[in-house]
Formats: sequence, structure tokens, C-alpha cells
Amino acid sequence: MSWTEAAEDLLAALLRMVPDTFRSLAEGAARVEAEGFAGERGAGAVDTDDVVRGWIETTPADQRDSLVAVLEELGIDPELYAEALSAEPEE
Repeated sequence: MSWTEAAEDLLAALLRMVPDTFRSLAEGAARVEAEGFAGERGAGAVDTDDVVRGWIETTPADQRDSLVAVLEELGIDPELYAEALSAEPEE
């Protein structure tokens, strides 16, 4: 699946916040989730909304509170993702 330039840029920004040791793993998981969200909506490309939702989904529930500040730092309104931030990760 293709990715918009904005989606690639956002993922790169999020990955810069991950320690080098875990960056590759985090990238793979986030890409799978983001592409899954794009596929669910029938899109041909991953957009920034898919990236945010994928990143939230791959973040352990006990660490999601810290994502609010990260999203705000990136100019993203965390209120748009309040439901996803409070949801339990899917198994």
C-alpha cells in the first residue's frame, strides 16, 4: 500500500522519539497497523490519521497518556483520538 508524503513524515517524526534499539520494531508494527486502518476505510494510501491511529494501537495502554503531549507537540489535536487513546489495545 502506498503512503502519502505527510504520513511518511509523521511516522518518521514519531519514530525519532523511540530509542534506536526499538525503532525498527516500532516502525514495522506501526506500518502494519496504519495500513490496516487505511484498508478498513477502503483507501489506496495511508494518511496521517491512519498513522496516528496505528501508533496509538501499538502503544501499550499504560503508556498512552504520554502520547497526548507527543501529539500536541506534533500539532495534532489529541481530542480527535480520545476514544482510541482510552481503548484497550486489541490482542
